[in-house]
Amino acid sequence: MKQWPDRDWQLWRDAVLEQVRFWPDHRAIQKELDAHYEDHKKDLERLGYEPALAAERTLKAMGDPREVGRALNKAHKPWLGWLWQFTRGLLAVLLVTAAVAFFKGNGMVNDVVLRTQEQLAWTEPAPGAARVETEHGTLWLATGEITEDDGHIQAEFHLWMEMRDPFGYGPWNAAAYFQFSDDRGNIPLKQYRQVEGEWPEVGYWEQVQGSGVSWTRYQWTLRLVLDHRPQWVELTYPYGGNDWALRAEWGETS
Repeated sequence: MKQWPDRDWQLWRDAVLEQVRFWPDHRAIQKELDAHYEDHKKDLERLGYEPALAAERTLKAMGDPREVGRALNKAHKPWLGWLWQFTRGLLAVLLVTAAVAFFKGNGMVNDVVLRTQEQLAWTEPAPGAARVETEHGTLWLATGEITEDDGHIQAEFHLWMEMRDPFGYGPWNAAAYFQFSDDRGNIPLKQYRQVEGEWPEVGYWEQVQGSGVSWTRYQWTLRLVLDHRPQWVELTYPYGGNDWALRAEWGETS
């Protein structure tokens, strides 16, 4: 009995595809023909045909490859196929262009870049920094350098925040409501001490470095400007039922 290896099927299938002028559809047509051939062959094998005989009968049942190919060519008209390809490509280009224009126009591209830069600029909290776990993340507080300028004491301290999820436009909006105090009482944010367009000389805290634009990790260098040397600084956020406090110490005046 003559053997019908897969090579005969491949030749039949190639003869079909030669008739289809729109080559981008060749892969889909080939896949469909292969599936039809395998299904028919397996049906005959289930009826008791030997595999080689089942392959021979299946191939004969598929018909003349050129006639099948010409029929498929009519269904896969080149001009319709190329028109569809062009339309799909044009639509993709327009969508990408519109998306870039929308995001850029709304500052979203710059926002993503800035957030990523700030995220990568993160450094680990200082060893021994005070630490507290909150509902939305973890905060660390550590003291920095104390200097004296024109009779005013400038005491730097550092704050780290690691949020569990991206915090919208950044936690600095919330951080503006942090409350800092030292051994002599509460210390307001500099902006809240402004009177008639002038900044106060002493008695406030301000941001020196860092921003509230990141994904989940934020850090700032803050500064107290006082008329005395502080022994410690304490951070609280008495809103929303928060009862935590972070304290970092400089120690007694030497």
